[in-house]
Amino acid sequence: MLRLFWWRTFSLLSGLVTTICVPQRDGIVDSIGGWEGMIYRAIRWEPICGTYIGLPPYQDALQHCTAAVMSYRNITDNAIAYFDTSGVRYLNAGIGLGRALCACFSLSNGEGTNPVDICWYFNEIGQYTPYFGWNQPVGSYRPGAAKSLKKCNEVDVPALQSQWSQTAIMPAFTGPVQTLQLGPSTVVQTVVQTQTYVLTPTLVPVTITSSSVITGSNGQVTTRDVSYVTTAAILNSGPSNG
Repeated sequence: MLRLFWWRTFSLLSGLVTTICVPQRDGIVDSIGGWEGMIYRAIRWEPICGTYIGLPPYQDALQHCTAAVMSYRNITDNAIAYFDTSGVRYLNAGIGLGRALCACFSLSNGEGTNPVDICWYFNEIGQYTPYFGWNQPVGSYRPGAAKSLKKCNEVDVPALQSQWSQTAIMPAFTGPVQTLQLGPSTVVQTVVQTQTYVLTPTLVPVTITSSSVITGSNGQVTTRDVSYVTTAAILNSGPSNG
C-alpha cells in the first residue's frame, strides 16, 4: 500500500520551528496527522474518494481556511472546491498550479455517516504546513456536511480517474505573449508534368563501307575498298497511352 510521505524543511522563525510537508501527489494517501484512520485516493493531490475514522482536536488549525470552510458549507453540488483565504471561490483552479489556496472536500466515516467539510491550506507548489503539536494540516473542518465523496471500495476508481482527467484544470503557461507582425506572403506554385515514353528497338540493315591502304614491298601504294552488310538496333520513342 502506498502511504503519505513528506519532506521536512526546518527554519528558525522567532524561536519557532516551521515544517513544510509534501503530501503524496497520486494514489492512496493515509497517515495524516490529527486525522485518525483517514485514507483517500488522490489525483494530483485532489481526493476523489475516501473515509476517516476520528476527528482532529482542533476545528481550526490556524485561521487560513476558516472563511473558506464556511463558504464551502453552502456548496452542495460539488464534493471539492477551491477558495482564497477570504472565502472567495476560485474557478479553474487546482492544487500545486502556482496559486496558494484552500482546497475543500468532504468525507464520511467508515460507515458512510457523519460527513465532514474539510479545507486544507496548500501553497503554490502543493505543500501544506502541519499545525504544531498535532501535525494536522493547517486548515479547518466542520461536522454536519451536506455532501461527501464516496468510499473508495464503493466506486469504480478507474472510471473516476478518467472522469477527473476530462474535467481537471491542467497547468498552462501564463507569461508574456509575443505577437509577430508579418506582412503578406507570396506563394509560388510549380507544376511538374511527367510523361512516360516507351522505347521500342527496331533492327534495320546497315551497309558498312571502308577503304584499306596497302603499301607493297616495292613501295607501291594500293587502295582497296571493302563493303559488307550488317544489322543495327534503332530505338523509336513515343508517349505511352497510360
